[in-house]
Amino acid sequence: MGAYSLGLYSYIIIATILIALCISVVLRPYRKFKGVLWVILLEIAVAEWAFGIMFEAAATTIALKQLWSAIAFIGTCAVLPFFFLFAAEYNLGQNWIYRKVLILFCSTFRSSLPALPLVDQPATLAGRE
Repeated sequence: MGAYSLGLYSYIIIATILIALCISVVLRPYRKFKGVLWVILLEIAVAEWAFGIMFEAAATTIALKQLWSAIAFIGTCAVLPFFFLFAAEYNLGQNWIYRKVLILFCSTFRSSLPALPLVDQPATLAGRE
């Protein structure tokens, strides 16, 4: 496969991953409160994003960096909609979320996923081979 070189930056990101996952576990019993479910999903997305970024930073080959960048892209795209859904549910209530916005944000997130193959081949898209 390829080699990885973990540095101080990677260890700091591991701490970020652990903190995000611990927060999501601690919040799990409170998921019936307003907006907590979205915060849990937000923290899981942050952990996935940081996981991809950690391996992208530690990768020593361009192919591995592109792979991990594409994996981190999923978490990157999920963080903003989850934060918006948390804020909207906390301020406006759960019925507003489910009736008017949830389908829109799910379709927005789903529509960004086909961009993953484009992230994997930036040199080809730029005209460099």
